Amino acid sequence: MKLEDLANEILLDLFELLDDIQLLHAFNGLNSRFNMLLFTRFQTYHLDFRSISKHNFSIVCQQYLPTIIDQVIALHLSNNNETPNLLQLFLSYGFTLNRFNHLQMLSLYHMDSLSLLNEILLQCRHLSYFTRLNLINCNFDQKETEIVYLINNIWSLSTLTHCNLDNIFVSSIYSLENLFRSVPNLYYLTIHTSSIFLNGYEWQNIIFNHLPKIKVFRLKMEFSFPTKKNKEEQIEELLDSFRTYFWINEHQWFIQYNYIQTNAFNCDVLYTLPYAFENLTYASTQLSKSTCPENKMFQCFDRVKILRYLNQNQYIFNESNTYSSRFLNVRHLEIDLPFNDQLFTIILLDRLVSLHITLPLYSDHFSLEGY
Repeated sequence: MKLEDLANEILLDLFELLDDIQLLHAFNGLNSRFNMLLFTRFQTYHLDFRSISKHNFSIVCQQYLPTIIDQVIALHLSNNNETPNLLQLFLSYGFTLNRFNHLQMLSLYHMDSLSLLNEILLQCRHLSYFTRLNLINCNFDQKETEIVYLINNIWSLSTLTHCNLDNIFVSSIYSLENLFRSVPNLYYLTIHTSSIFLNGYEWQNIIFNHLPKIKVFRLKMEFSFPTKKNKEEQIEELLDSFRTYFWINEHQWFIQYNYIQTNAFNCDVLYTLPYAFENLTYASTQLSKSTCPENKMFQCFDRVKILRYLNQNQYIFNESNTYSSRFLNVRHLEIDLPFNDQLFTIILLDRLVSLHITLPLYSDHFSLEGY
C-alpha cells in the first residue's frame, strides 16, 4: 500500500505525530491533496523553530510562512548556540510580530539583548488574541531602569493573562530584587535558581516587601552553603528558617532539602512541595529532610517527567532517606549501571518512553544479564 492510498482521516492521524514544521517540510507541495490537508483541514499552526537548521528556517520563512501566517497561534524562537541570531533573521524576513493576527503564545529562548526583546514586545501590543508570554533562559542581569522598562512593556500587553519567566539569569540578589520590585501585583511565582542562596528568612522578607499579593510560590534552589561550618548544623539552621509561622501556618508552604554526594560532584538543593518542575536528580542514598508532615507527601512528585537516578553504595551521614519518594509520571529516565532494586519501588516503568543508560568506565564488558 502506498501512502497516497490511505484515507484522509488516517493521514491526519499520522500528521498529528509530527510537529508542524516537519509536516510542512515533508508534505507541502507533493500534490494538491496533501496541500488541501495541510492548509484547509489544519486550521492552526504551532511553529517551533528551536534546533532548526538555517537552511530549513529560510525555506519555512520564504515558502510556507507567508501562506499560513494568519493561522499561526504559537511561536517558539531561540537565540541559543544551535540557532544563533535566529530572532534577528526572523525579523529580517519581514515577519514582525504584529503581522501574526491570531498569535496566542510566544516563547523566546536565550535572549541576551534587552533592546531586541523590548522591540518584539512592542510589536505584540495590538494582537487581540495574545495571552501567553514565555521568556526562557534569558539574561536579565541589567540595570534597574532597564528591567523596569521591560516589565512595563510586558504589563502594556493588555490581553496577556500568563507570563512565565523560566531560568532567567540574574547574578545577584540585588538584580533579583529589582525584578520583583517591578511586579508587586504578582499572584503566582515559580523560580529556579542555581547562583543565589537565600534562607527562609530572606525569602520571607522579599515576599513580604515586594510580592505582597503572592498566592502560589514554587521554588527550586541549587546552591552551596556559604560557610564551612558543620554540614549537619547548617542543614538544620536552613530548615529552621523555613519552619516559621509565615511558612508553616500562614501559607502552608513546605520545603524539602536534598544533599547528594557522589564521586563526581556534591549537590545541595532545596525546593517547595509539591515539586513544581519536570526535571529531578534523585540518589538512592541521598540525605532528604523536609518541613512537610509525612502524611502530606503523597503525590508531591507527580510533575516529574525526566528523572536522573543515581545509585550510591553508602549512606550520607550514616542515615538513609528521611522521606521516601515515588515518581508515578516519569517519561524519560537516566540511570547508571549498576543500580539496585530500589529503583523499581519508586518509579512506574510502564510510563517510560525513553531510557538513557550509562555504562561504567571501569569495565569494557559490563554484563546486562541481571537487568
